[in-house]
Amino acid sequence: MSADRFDLPPDIDAAVPYSGPCGLCGGIEARHRVLDTIAERVRAGEPVVDVAWDYRKPVAVVKAIAEFWFIAGQRWMP
Repeated sequence: MSADRFDLPPDIDAAVPYSGPCGLCGGIEARHRVLDTIAERVRAGEPVVDVAWDYRKPVAVVKAIAEFWFIAGQRWMP
């Protein structure tokens, strides 16, 4: 993670564009809310296709987000 943005794989970075700092928690990136939610829904057992449909993201990107989250072992929180 850099000082002002997450260092994400290019496919995730392109699919969930940077949108500035988080207005809710004050973290460096607002998109952590989308990334956390996608990863948590997949972890909870929701079908990846359903999560992809809800967020209008390719299935491959939803899988990449969930895998990256599991590898990181934590939420993208400040």
